[in-house]
Amino acid sequence: MLKNSRLLLVAIVFSLVVCAIGVIIYTTSSSRTKSAQIVFGADFGNNDGCDTHSNAGCDIFLADIELDGTVSSIRQLTDQDGAEVFPVFSADNEFVYANIWSNSKQADIEWINTDNGSSGTLQAGARGLAPLPNGKSAVFAPLVANSPLRMADFSSPTTLTNARAITPPGNYNEPHASVLGDIIFYQLFGEGKGSNTAQAQIYQTSTNKIIEVTPSDGTAHCFWGFNGTATYCNNVELFQGIQRSSFIDSVISKTGGSIRHPKPATVSAVDADYAICKTTSIAYGAFCDEDHLIVTLGCGTETASGIEMMMSKIALLDLTQKPPRIMPLGKNLATAFGGPGGSSYTASCRIK
Repeated sequence: MLKNSRLLLVAIVFSLVVCAIGVIIYTTSSSRTKSAQIVFGADFGNNDGCDTHSNAGCDIFLADIELDGTVSSIRQLTDQDGAEVFPVFSADNEFVYANIWSNSKQADIEWINTDNGSSGTLQAGARGLAPLPNGKSAVFAPLVANSPLRMADFSSPTTLTNARAITPPGNYNEPHASVLGDIIFYQLFGEGKGSNTAQAQIYQTSTNKIIEVTPSDGTAHCFWGFNGTATYCNNVELFQGIQRSSFIDSVISKTGGSIRHPKPATVSAVDADYAICKTTSIAYGAFCDEDHLIVTLGCGTETASGIEMMMSKIALLDLTQKPPRIMPLGKNLATAFGGPGGSSYTASCRIK
């Protein structure tokens, strides 16, 4: 009887240990769901759109999200008359930098304090700030015609000094910094946009060299993979979606198409607003981690002059699935904030 009692006690203890381990395993597994903070442009007030072509009233918002597309919190940082787009976090995440367009030809780079929403001009007559991960300097593109890309130093989070050229003169656009400190951008030749002469290039900070990612074949709107060892760009003439190239040991290796534009029916299944779209497209990406990518998801409708972009919302893609699972992040953000508008455009993301 005593022996049986001891065996029973051992069994009970073993069961409790197994249950405890099970709880630990379950908790660990659940904790793998990552939280992220994003900064993005949106027009939740009147839904006039957010792109710089129409110069509508896109403001800057900050939100906490889960990587299943749910929204934990959302806060409007700015309320400006111009279009505020392409926001990016500072290295310490205490500031955001964004383009603010007063009209189709005039833009400045503004600083925004993420704590209190105060803002000001960081660099007049420029666009596309790319802060380096060391927090000491940043790259931007002057609006003056035939200007080089410039690198400048932060004397404070709201002041740049010692601006110097890092490229020959040209028409440069959308510089983005990788976690390794390299800068990807595109240069326009010939007649500019629509002439299929854009070229993706990299400024490698360790060598001060310019590396060609593509020929001048129309490739543009580039961004970095999460680890800084791959580039992603659009070129509608070559691939209907986003193309990927690896960048390892200073060598570009083209791997071709990566993420296709989703079909309108696929998008409208998760956001009914896209049911009116003749075409849907993705661009302007920002990785949260290796498997989750935020993109601007455009909607094109047919007009007398052809297909015209009439709406965009940011979306979260789960790249572990083929094709990627689309989570309607822009829709969820608009619902969380409230108001009649739903337009959102360009984002940056960081894991919390």
